[in-house]
Amino acid sequence: MARIWQKREQRDRDLFEKEKLEALSSARNERCLHEVITQRFNAVDGRPTSGESKDLEIAGEAARYCEDISRDVLSRLDAIAQEMSQFEFRSDVAVESQIEALKNLIDAAVEKGELRAYICPINEISDEGRLCIDHMEEWNVPKEVTSKLRDLLGDKLREAGTCPRTARSALGKIYDERSSWSGYTTECEETMKKHAKILFFVAVAAIFLAFLSLHFQVWKVVGLLLAGVAGCSFSVLVKMPVLEVRPSGELDAYVRTIFCRLAVGISASVIGCGLFVSGILSIPHMEPSLSEILGNPSALPSDRAVLILLAVAMILGFFERPLTWFQKKLLGD
Repeated sequence: MARIWQKREQRDRDLFEKEKLEALSSARNERCLHEVITQRFNAVDGRPTSGESKDLEIAGEAARYCEDISRDVLSRLDAIAQEMSQFEFRSDVAVESQIEALKNLIDAAVEKGELRAYICPINEISDEGRLCIDHMEEWNVPKEVTSKLRDLLGDKLREAGTCPRTARSALGKIYDERSSWSGYTTECEETMKKHAKILFFVAVAAIFLAFLSLHFQVWKVVGLLLAGVAGCSFSVLVKMPVLEVRPSGELDAYVRTIFCRLAVGISASVIGCGLFVSGILSIPHMEPSLSEILGNPSALPSDRAVLILLAVAMILGFFERPLTWFQKKLLGD
């Protein structure tokens, strides 16, 4: 028992250390991005060399404003990184709570790093905003989201030359939206990966148990059910969305959809096997037939008969896909 506890603690520690390294990397990345945009500002807007005295005075104020923001942001990012580095694993606290605390620090670092929008060089604001939206489109963020951002903030970005404060405020909102979708895409991919692993192992286990069950007369029905589970599990698995980002509520809804599709596949397998056994449906040139395999309680099925049963039940399990599509077309979502 002590060894099991030690292995579990070591697994939690390894998970925590992995999350800690990712958190430190995120904080350092935000610091690097802020330093780069500060240097860009100083190179373009912060070092006036000629012009009217009023313009030079405005440029000087802008440079001091940039310096104040950069000093505050970099100081806060350093403090966050130091807090992350001092964060140690505790065996008496749930690892989920500790990882959540690290994620809160990451959110704080990202939120502070987004202030770089307010020191972006004037002639780069519009390009920076458009590139951010284009980046979001590469994540398959819904088109209506990016189109709304372009319609709502595009004009403000283009006014950078005449109204830089408004343009920088719009850029800040784009940064915030991109950070939100960045976290969501990560969560979406991790969730789909977890459910894909579960479905794969369920399908493999179901095939193995179905093969064993079909060798025994009293377990034939259970074997057919398990074969149907395997078939519809593989069907759901191959149709899981790959890096397909959807509005927030649909990720949780997809988990429920998985179980609904599994239920449809199992039902299709059972109903189909019943129709084949009753003789209402038949497979031409199939020897022995399903009714002969299942209708003789005294005989144990051969390996050939077992494979036939597995194949038919799994194929029927794949019918969850057309049945689900038909249900949506007939009854709606």
